[in-house]
Amino acid sequence: AIMLSNRGDLAEGSTSNLFFSNGKELRTPSEDCGILPGISRDTVLRLAAKCKIRVREGRFPVKDLGNAYEAFLTSSLRGIVPVRKVDGLVLQGGMPGPLTRILMNEYARMIGMRAEPKNRTDGNKRRRS
Repeated sequence: AIMLSNRGDLAEGSTSNLFFSNGKELRTPSEDCGILPGISRDTVLRLAAKCKIRVREGRFPVKDLGNAYEAFLTSSLRGIVPVRKVDGLVLQGGMPGPLTRILMNEYARMIGMRAEPKNRTDGNKRRRS
């Protein structure tokens, strides 16, 4: 669920920050919308700048999310999590959009892990000592 500001604009998730794209730029509610500026949000803003992705922070009406090309949430526990549906409308065929994929990969690289889990075979089995 996405919470709204006291003015009715998009704000954040209950434990996450919101990002979405109109296909040209990444958008995220600004701090004056009453959000808690998370560490992961700040990291994504820095990674977007590094990747030359245009970002706009501001006040956005709910309809902007409904018209989004792609969207994702950020949190310290989960990193970057793609939003697959908005009000029943599937975004990007249910897959992460292009900006989401770029940022997921950069975020994973930064923290030293893979963005998409690799299928493991017997390397995942516990060995007896």
